[in-house]
Amino acid sequence: MELKGRYIILDRELNELDIFALDFLEILKKHTLYVVISGYISILLGRTRATEDIDVYINFLSKEVFLQLYNELDMQGFWCLNAENADEVYSYLYDGLAVRFSRKGNSIPNFEVKFIRRFY
Repeated sequence: MELKGRYIILDRELNELDIFALDFLEILKKHTLYVVISGYISILLGRTRATEDIDVYINFLSKEVFLQLYNELDMQGFWCLNAENADEVYSYLYDGLAVRFSRKGNSIPNFEVKFIRRFY
């Protein structure tokens, strides 16, 4: 592991969880800022442990922007485990609840997504 400016450079083979994370985050970063806050970070940095999910907070999104994100996730092979349509998923997030996304046909690993708490 090496620190270069604001970046951490890891010298290791990517595993399936890493590839899953990179695929999901590549889509997410097109639509919003995010922060990964889970035990996955400790795994990424070398701790040996198992996890079935990756927790991520995202900025609050308007429904219009969220629908763009949701549609891209759907087109790229992800589905929401908590709800069957985008309106319902957005409603959960808007109400402060977390939702989970995984690759279609799977439930693990998954991303637990939640809006950063709003103070307005």
